Amino acid sequence: MKPFLTTLLFLFASLCLSQAQQQDDVAYTQVLTDRAQKIVNTLNIQDKDACQRVTDMLVHQYKSLGVIHDGLAADLKKTKDEAAVKLLKLEADQKLNTLHAEFLGNLFSELTPDQVIQVKDGMTYGVVKVTYDSYNNMIPTLKEDEKRQLMAWLVEAREHAMDAGSSNKKHEWFGKYKGRFNNYLSQKGYDSTKERQDWEERLKTEKEGKAKANNDVETKASGWVAALNLNDADKAARVTNVIATHLKAVRDWHNNHDYTVVPEGINPKTGGTLAKLDRQIIVDATFPKETHIALMSGLRKELNEEQVALILDKYTVGKVDFTMKAYREILTDLTPEEDAYILNHLKTAREEAIDYKNMDQISAIFKIHKTQIELYLYQTGRNWKTIYKVYVDSLKKKK
Repeated sequence: MKPFLTTLLFLFASLCLSQAQQQDDVAYTQVLTDRAQKIVNTLNIQDKDACQRVTDMLVHQYKSLGVIHDGLAADLKKTKDEAAVKLLKLEADQKLNTLHAEFLGNLFSELTPDQVIQVKDGMTYGVVKVTYDSYNNMIPTLKEDEKRQLMAWLVEAREHAMDAGSSNKKHEWFGKYKGRFNNYLSQKGYDSTKERQDWEERLKTEKEGKAKANNDVETKASGWVAALNLNDADKAARVTNVIATHLKAVRDWHNNHDYTVVPEGINPKTGGTLAKLDRQIIVDATFPKETHIALMSGLRKELNEEQVALILDKYTVGKVDFTMKAYREILTDLTPEEDAYILNHLKTAREEAIDYKNMDQISAIFKIHKTQIELYLYQTGRNWKTIYKVYVDSLKKKK
């Protein structure tokens, strides 16, 4: 009886162990699949079948790397002999090299070269770009040949890091090549320690400057909201946050998108050369629409239309009322239709102008709409230039 019970218990234990291992394998595969899908999602693959094939390739690669690294670790525990250890590591490296080549070959059968690079970056946490950008920020005086050398070594490090068995090991590969580049810089006459200290000081100054700039924006937004007399502290705080978020986004977009992005060229409307202001407006016109929509929907969620208009006037220093008053003073016989047309254009200009950073740009946006208004007046039989000249002459006579 006892042998039977022992056998039964053994079989039961074996079954439980097998089920546990299967569960572990399923969980492990799911972890690898999630990791692979995050990388594949960045590739913008339109074909669902191709997307699945690339995901499967990555999962297989991760599993195969695990087998090699886990096998090596187990074998190394069995021996202390230096020659044996060296041989085991050499054999593992050979397996990794073969696996690496097969993996890249499979990727190139499905992806473009740029997409393959994206996969490599995904497997190595984007360290190539982060490190390259960091060195360029730390040492702004790097020459082009030095930048090329840095990138070449980082790319080489990435090839090794792709096959590493853990996050730490991946970073160790990059650390090795960063050390090589630091030695290279020393030979070129750079003081890496001083360059890093100077960089950290610049980062500290930039951080302090950004904090002050953010505080200034929040103070401005708070002042604008205070003028609404909402008598509701929570609502005022929400509206202030909506405005401050938008103001910061406008500032950062402008600061990060210099006018030089737009090449010098001819203004097709005037035939003249594009001015610096023209080029900056072209760049800032690409400000994300969703950010503008977030502001307007946020304001309208909390405020009525009159209050929303008051906030937009704060952005544009009351240009709608000021300009409308001027039109009505110059054109004393405006029809209701003409008056409504002009006012509507100015309100449109106001909402467009809030996405621009400074008064020169805001004025330029209003000028675009004023040109359209004056064209409309010509079409309704009013010679705007003549009317405006008569108005100016009358002012001179009064003086």
